[in-house]
Amino acid sequence: MVLGQLLDTQGRAILLKKSLWILAHYDDEIMGLHLIPSSTSEIQHVVYLTNSVPSQAQFSGEVRQKECTDAWKIGCPGIKISFLGDKFELTDGDLHGTFDASSFSDLLILSKTYPYDEIVSLTLDGGHQDHDITSLIAERIAMLLGIPLRTFPTYRGLKNRWPLYTVMTSGDNGTQELQLMLSKRINLAVTALRMISKYKSQTKTWIGLTPFIVLKYLRGRISYEEHLKIENWVQQDPKIFLYFNRNKNQILDYNSFRNKLMSF
Repeated sequence: MVLGQLLDTQGRAILLKKSLWILAHYDDEIMGLHLIPSSTSEIQHVVYLTNSVPSQAQFSGEVRQKECTDAWKIGCPGIKISFLGDKFELTDGDLHGTFDASSFSDLLILSKTYPYDEIVSLTLDGGHQDHDITSLIAERIAMLLGIPLRTFPTYRGLKNRWPLYTVMTSGDNGTQELQLMLSKRINLAVTALRMISKYKSQTKTWIGLTPFIVLKYLRGRISYEEHLKIENWVQQDPKIFLYFNRNKNQILDYNSFRNKLMSF
């Protein structure tokens, strides 16, 4: 199934771009399907920064990679996939601790293998620690390459003290809204369902997210954040965290991680 053509806020067609996707986990792409072009004739490359296998998982990295490859055959056939997290053993849930100069250097080399027009990644929204770290890494790569950064929201908390969350909802930091016809919304929703079905090892996770994602694609506000020229850090730290214990225990220090990236 070919996804609907990407439109801007005035409903005008956006020119196809050569995009480098930088994501945290195999399956994050399902909440960013609206940023996949209608034609796959242009270069599309996705790099995953974690091995997507939690420490207590009963499945292997090979299983997750197979699921991911099969899912992309539906979402964007022919896309190039790089499993950087598996290569450097960057563990799911601890990207802030395991991502180092070697993995950054490899990512930078990958990003220079083709003259990409943009970086596509996850919004810095406080929903998942790996998502936030990936967003900062993508921002740094875009800064070094001098190309735009587009990010899509996944899920974020509504309150610090309760695990209440909203799905695919952007903040006000450079937000762009897409105006899509119903037929294109249906395409997105169906494609999301088909891709989710390939991630059988993640069934428990998707039970809680799938209804909200489908409803968002069908009837909700479809948006992304765009930063055209990045000369310094532009994304603002989230004020609300879904995993409040992470914030309470100060596991993540955004400015320290930014400084870490600047030192590589």
